[in-house]
Amino acid sequence: MIKKELVEIYTNGLEETFSVGYVLEENENFIIFKSIDEKGVLDSYQLRNKEYIVETCNQSKYLELIDNYILQSKEHGMFNPFNIENTFHLSSDLQDLITLNSMITIVMQDSIELIIGRVTEVQENIIKVKVLDFNSLEFTDVDQIYISDIVAIDLVSVENKLLENYLNA
Repeated sequence: MIKKELVEIYTNGLEETFSVGYVLEENENFIIFKSIDEKGVLDSYQLRNKEYIVETCNQSKYLELIDNYILQSKEHGMFNPFNIENTFHLSSDLQDLITLNSMITIVMQDSIELIIGRVTEVQENIIKVKVLDFNSLEFTDVDQIYISDIVAIDLVSVENKLLENYLNA
């Protein structure tokens, strides 16, 4: 699947989702995906569970459109406005990818609710996350999440970068 070309990825968890971006790396269970938003701007670096990927497409009119948007955003210096490209370090080791105390977003296979929080521990099959409560904007109890139940993790994202900046202000 690694071709460094723009692809559409369809993922099936509790509901089917659709993303556009580049597959950067893959192993038997996961891909590392560079996600591009609908304006052709870098959105996030994700870890995607291959078990939940139901389809990929590398040729479509939509991909041609997004590819053009990417070119335009790069021409105007808008492709990576929050500098997340320089904060992500590619690794094939899960424990290197998921940095302790980093803010991540997790999509679970059995829930439409996202888990957003700070990583407190990474084990072979489990990630422990101190979950952010958006009503109080405080971190609550630590959730233990089985890696096999994860559809995707935003390892580094614009949204989490903005959230980190707000919480650290």
